[in-house]
Amino acid sequence: MVTYSPIFQTPNKGEPKGCEQLAKIVKEVDIPIIALGGIIDQKKVEDIKKTNVKGFASIRYFFN
Repeated sequence: MVTYSPIFQTPNKGEPKGCEQLAKIVKEVDIPIIALGGIIDQKKVEDIKKTNVKGFASIRYFFN
């Protein structure tokens, strides 16, 4: 399992990769990928679900 980040804009993490790039990576590798970075609300969770990613990790989504 690996993390891929940042998916969305987040402080101090560089340019976001975006869902399109995440979906491409998910298709290209045979290991589970966890999305990370800037996942702060349900809309963003729904967006990453469309990529077939294994899951996501976030602090601000749960504690904001």
